[in-house]
Amino acid sequence: MDNEVKAWLYDMLTAINEIESFFADRPKRFTDYCNDVRTKRAVERNIGIIGEAMNRVLKHDCAIPVSSARKIVDVRNRVIQKLFKIHIYKILLRASAINARTTIAELDYTVYS
Repeated sequence: MDNEVKAWLYDMLTAINEIESFFADRPKRFTDYCNDVRTKRAVERNIGIIGEAMNRVLKHDCAIPVSSARKIVDVRNRVIQKLFKIHIYKILLRASAINARTTIAELDYTVYS
């Protein structure tokens, strides 16, 4: 794997960890999230980074083993283009409960191997 792909995967990992850090010292409550414009914008920005980096990885080397890679790009597109009315917070809750740890583990393995 070349350094460009590793850099994009590292960007994804950094953005995921940053999103998780926003909620490290408080419970994940939707009302709190909605009332915190800075957190909402920061989360949206990091979702954009994650999706754009995944998109570049897929275009460069589609054999990278990241589950739900296409879905990651699709969420980025929806968030950035504002084509839907879905709460980002709900996406994060589902992702953190189901796939975030798996994705992070995959990225760690891919970046550092």
